Amino acid sequence: MPKVTEQYKDNRRAQITAAAARCFAAKGVHRTSMSDIIAESGLSAGAIYNHFKSKQEITVSVGATLIKGRVLEAVQALESEAGPVGPGQLLGRALRELDSGRVDDQPLSAVIIQLWAEAVVDETLMVLMQQQIRTIRTGFVGPIKRWAREVHGQTPARAARWADEVSQLLISMATGYVIQRALFPDFDRRKYIADAQRIITSMTP
Repeated sequence: MPKVTEQYKDNRRAQITAAAARCFAAKGVHRTSMSDIIAESGLSAGAIYNHFKSKQEITVSVGATLIKGRVLEAVQALESEAGPVGPGQLLGRALRELDSGRVDDQPLSAVIIQLWAEAVVDETLMVLMQQQIRTIRTGFVGPIKRWAREVHGQTPARAARWADEVSQLLISMATGYVIQRALFPDFDRRKYIADAQRIITSMTP
């Protein structure tokens, strides 16, 4: 019998996770059953349970995959930008990544907000969401510190303090975007992004 490779396992887990995300987008986290995920994945129940013990484990996998695949990678990529990147540019990049993300025909924000709600009563998911938000914030801090030093001539200590303060505001604006994008069908995403960038850009260290 051929040996099952780690790549095969990873591919199967990704297949199951993607199927669950589509179910969550269509029916919601609570209304989605394991039977729904099994049917959507095209795999057998045994194949599903070989990789995940429960729907809760699959939900955590969805949470890890959705955000990591979008905002985290986009923000972390900014560290390698050739020139200093200001907080307004950072925020715009993050919000546009959120805006472009979709799960089937639903916006990414519609699934993210469900995962945040689920995290309130699921400690494992709560820890994951906290880690992701902290990682995004840390991704903001590095470029902002560099921008404050190189563009505004701030001392390293002052640049670090200012970057810490502003990064929290960027997180608040990003989470506010997700909530409004999910709840208001007529939400003007472009105006929100433009207004948020203008406000942040007007702040100088």
